[in-house]
Amino acid sequence: YTDHHRGFTIVPPTGWDARSSYGDIDGMVCERLSESGESLGDSILVQVTPGAQKLRMPAIHAAQTAKWLKEGRHDFEMISCTKELIGGLKAIRLEYTQSGLGEDDAPVHIVQVLIPRDTVTYTIHCTMFAEDFEDCKDAVERAVNSFRTIPLVEPTPYTNGDHGFSIIPPIDWDIEEGQPDAVVTFLSPPDRPGNSYAETLGVTIVPGKGLPTPEMHAESVRAAFGPGRNLKLVSVNKAIVNEMKATRIEVEYDTDGLRLMAIQYVVTHDERLLCLNFVSEIGVTDSVRQTVVDAVNSLQVAPRPKPPASPNKVRILGRVNEAGDYVDVRNDFAVTPPEGWLV
Repeated sequence: YTDHHRGFTIVPPTGWDARSSYGDIDGMVCERLSESGESLGDSILVQVTPGAQKLRMPAIHAAQTAKWLKEGRHDFEMISCTKELIGGLKAIRLEYTQSGLGEDDAPVHIVQVLIPRDTVTYTIHCTMFAEDFEDCKDAVERAVNSFRTIPLVEPTPYTNGDHGFSIIPPIDWDIEEGQPDAVVTFLSPPDRPGNSYAETLGVTIVPGKGLPTPEMHAESVRAAFGPGRNLKLVSVNKAIVNEMKATRIEVEYDTDGLRLMAIQYVVTHDERLLCLNFVSEIGVTDSVRQTVVDAVNSLQVAPRPKPPASPNKVRILGRVNEAGDYVDVRNDFAVTPPEGWLV
């Protein structure tokens, strides 16, 4: 599993499902699956946070973790806290058991590895139910030791000079242009687990000078959907998009046997309304909601380029010269009308 934008690679255990994660866990989620594809609860998370956290003595890290667990009123047992080298980088590895997680407060076995890098810190969280630990521990250790950092790749903004805006799309989402109902559409990776309807973030532009009120926004959305879609208005309110005034509406509706949700942000730009439209199947949006919000807040606008001024001769559609000829400069012809005829 390779993430060029967050700068790491890791080899997940065989049969475990790895995917990008956003929001509270910004990085990767890897879960052990049953034969039917259901999560068994054992997981490996790679969390990427800004700033290189300073490594302290293992005893200090162990004490800080113990304090946090006590504050959460968890029963726990600290097994070890040691210095490690992971992928050539200095790291701290903690291992402990904890109760109070999952159904019936089932005890879990946790391995946590802290790896600082120049501008970020990687934290590998390995959580296994105690009853699964013996079956998982070797595979999890191999995955942890396979972790490597790679050069970071900065996200590339999408810029549309004709319409005067730019936006940083979500990481690894595809870009589609030329759609009849959108200037551009960003699509989530098609292999995201559990998706029967891929998430999309589209940009549309419609005429309009003033920002609609929340009430006007809600009414226009109801009219656009029409009857028969089981439309439910979740919320509508004023919002801010990258320091620009906006309105935001969230709805749920039915289409082709699916229950979908849509969130639309509207801002004014150059005597038009610029609309950002996020659509997703209900129930699979938590992991991507934050990254879509980040993309929306990366929106920047600029005046559209004005068309070049036409030269004077193009505006001369026709005139009669001193000789009485009719001259059409634009279409490059001249004709002598019959004497006395009106031109």
